[in-house]
Amino acid sequence: MLMKVSDLDGRALNWAVAYVLWGKPRKSEHWHCFDTGNSDQPQAIVREKPRSIQEDEYNPSGNWAHGGPLIPICDVYLFPDTDGYIAKVHAVFEDHPDIEVTMHGSTPLQAACLCIVKYLSRCNDEIEIPDELCEVKS
Repeated sequence: MLMKVSDLDGRALNWAVAYVLWGKPRKSEHWHCFDTGNSDQPQAIVREKPRSIQEDEYNPSGNWAHGGPLIPICDVYLFPDTDGYIAKVHAVFEDHPDIEVTMHGSTPLQAACLCIVKYLSRCNDEIEIPDELCEVKS
């Protein structure tokens, strides 16, 4: 399902972060496995619903051990806002120099992850997320 980056949350956001960092995952019956290329953590797993996010899952939007290290790596700046946090990245691409990516989230990690997804997807406003990871809001 094509989703606006600004609407991503939970597993869909975690999957999107993993996708922009490591590319297409291997798909199993109930999970998506990303090869990280890191010997300390060679794989990152995002499970499908309906279970809540488990401790062994990749959860950068909800676990500082996963999302925290991405903030300095991607040069994300975080600022408190009246109803959450603002994350900014100064992006420089060969064909689009000097772009500022700004995203808003309810938590610092959510804001940072949204900003990272938009930045690493070259400022696209939408990203394709597997249907089984999407929460449809009615």
